Amino acid sequence: MLAINGKKMDVILQSPSMAVFKVMDAARLVNDPPLPLDEADDLNIGVGVLCVDILPGQHTVAVLFSPRWNVGKEVLMPPLIPLSGWNLTSHLSETSKEFVHE
Repeated sequence: MLAINGKKMDVILQSPSMAVFKVMDAARLVNDPPLPLDEADDLNIGVGVLCVDILPGQHTVAVLFSPRWNVGKEVLMPPLIPLSGWNLTSHLSETSKEFVHE
């Protein structure tokens, strides 16, 4: 779960199965490109960066971000669709599609 300023969001790593979340400091890494001269990073005290830790190779990484609205609704898992199959209605349920005009 992610949280900031009293707001919460569930985060689910759908794919691949061997990947895991890792929390890192919100700071520039040693291998990051340098900032322009006379510039500095802002401090991100108390902030972490959510990363997907995965072995090198070709993978489909799917992460579901679901805000907690505090209204008792259950969030349904959307279908896992390759990027090439995305369109305006590809992730809608069948009942939602009747309200969308393409």
